Amino acid sequence: MPNREVGKLAPKRLNSLNFAFSVEFMSRTPQNTFKVFIMALLQERKLEIFSEYQKHPTDTGSSDVQVALLTERVTQLTTHLKLHPKDFSSRRSLLKIIGQRKRLLAYVRNQDRAHYKQLIQSLGVRG
Repeated sequence: MPNREVGKLAPKRLNSLNFAFSVEFMSRTPQNTFKVFIMALLQERKLEIFSEYQKHPTDTGSSDVQVALLTERVTQLTTHLKLHPKDFSSRRSLLKIIGQRKRLLAYVRNQDRAHYKQLIQSLGVRG
């Protein structure tokens, strides 16, 4: 068994890791590039959603805004799961988010049916 210090990478392995994340490696061919997905919503995208669905300038928590944010998150997680079909924790998170969105949509539907229909049409939910 080789004598290695605990917590240190062998020099050959360290060089290969540095190379794998270098610009030279990333720019060789398209199939060698890594696809990086940001799992959380970006602040700019949140502000866009707020401006589109808010009822007044300081509205960040109305049902419409919450449903729009959850819908954006569902879209992101669906894209992620197409690339990573065995990611079961993300799948569970997706199902929880869909359940939360379903409950919020039921609340909006019970409050005002016409507004509910306009909201799901603008979000593209429920075909």
